[in-house]
Amino acid sequence: MSILRYVWPEGDTTPYRIIQKPAGQAWGAFKLIGSQIFPVGDFDNGRPSLREPNRAYQTSKGWRVFYTGRVNPNLDAMLETMVNDGCDTMYANIAKRRRYYASRIEPKYADPTLGESSAITRFVEEQGTRDSAWDEFIAIHDEWTGAHNGAEVLI
Repeated sequence: MSILRYVWPEGDTTPYRIIQKPAGQAWGAFKLIGSQIFPVGDFDNGRPSLREPNRAYQTSKGWRVFYTGRVNPNLDAMLETMVNDGCDTMYANIAKRRRYYASRIEPKYADPTLGESSAITRFVEEQGTRDSAWDEFIAIHDEWTGAHNGAEVLI
């Protein structure tokens, strides 16, 4: 299956990786940011109401939420928590098979006409106290996705 194409190297404790997804039948090549230790959820049916530290981004199809009070939770238990919070079940199933969380940081389709007026995510809000281990991951994610560029169009 193509979703399993990238396998995290055995024994690798790198906190995150930039992963190149090859072009598919319906999209071009694009990059993901993946992590085994930073829980990231994908919510297509509205922003979840969480009672724990989190960082929320709007995407073209819903919400991306970082559980910023947690670092390296048990993946299976965390995915169950995310699903109970309203996370997209297909995302959770893919993450479970991959054994890491992943989020798109580049567009699937190149559209040079959009330029700076587009972004992958739009930062909305951070709640609670973030574990400082998240700082570098968030900086990389936000830079790649244009989370703070004021873009009108999310792609």
